[in-house]
Amino acid sequence: MLGQVTGKSTLGLDIEMSETTQRVTAGKVAHAFLRTEALYAPEVRRQFKRRRIVVVPQGVSTEGCDAVLRSLSSTKFIVVEEPQTRFYTKNGDALIEICPEITEVESGLLEWINDISETTWLPRDNRAIGISLNVTPPGGKFVTHHDRHAITVILYLNDADGGALNVYPAFPMAFGRELHGPIGSPWVRYSRRIAIRRLKASRNPLAKAAHRVLFRPVRISPRAGTVVAFTGLSDHGVDPVAPGSLRFALVVAGDRPGVSFKEGQKYYGYGQEEITLKDLYPADQNVAA
Repeated sequence: MLGQVTGKSTLGLDIEMSETTQRVTAGKVAHAFLRTEALYAPEVRRQFKRRRIVVVPQGVSTEGCDAVLRSLSSTKFIVVEEPQTRFYTKNGDALIEICPEITEVESGLLEWINDISETTWLPRDNRAIGISLNVTPPGGKFVTHHDRHAITVILYLNDADGGALNVYPAFPMAFGRELHGPIGSPWVRYSRRIAIRRLKASRNPLAKAAHRVLFRPVRISPRAGTVVAFTGLSDHGVDPVAPGSLRFALVVAGDRPGVSFKEGQKYYGYGQEEITLKDLYPADQNVAA
């Protein structure tokens, strides 16, 4: 179980984890390792309602993060290499099989975002998309994109150099808060990207000011236990990870009730598992449990 882990983490860190039990706080289930006092703080609710994005440092304990990392030491990951994107992923049932307790983390994070947003978000019916653990290697990054689900929650599992997440939440809000209306159509997404490029390239002072206001990203550096939640249609991307560093992030996707993601649709999480964490570390580094 997650509450009973000692020894070396997959990052080569000496850790000793105390037993953690679930408790009830203000009528909410305090899932093991979730720091409810940080996640449910009044300012967190206000921040999400104001910008549709929220960042909670130390929202999950480092013990919980290390426990998840330890389960990955010998597992294989899918290699994803596309133009301007490179990372490794383990997702869905394959991820749950090696770390069953991760579903507890998923349900706790969705319960939390439901509470602060006062909206019902459910796990994706396609589990390969609903929950994934992404490892970004040195030089790896994510090109700016948007998700095809309504809400994205990210939990950073380790401290990493580089690999900052950049989220652009302001522009979609100009169209209102409806997540399944015109904002999701292809022409709106295309027009949004064209507007960003033209405003950024313009020499007009007003255009530059508009770019700073509408398209200034919220920038989040990877730190263990930090939780980030934002609407999936917000453009976001990841900077290259620095040499000698790996970026571990658990990604939970949610949608409104009744929304389905067809199994046959193309998604980066499908493919052959080809690499283990031991392949990413120097030969003399201990990554075994």
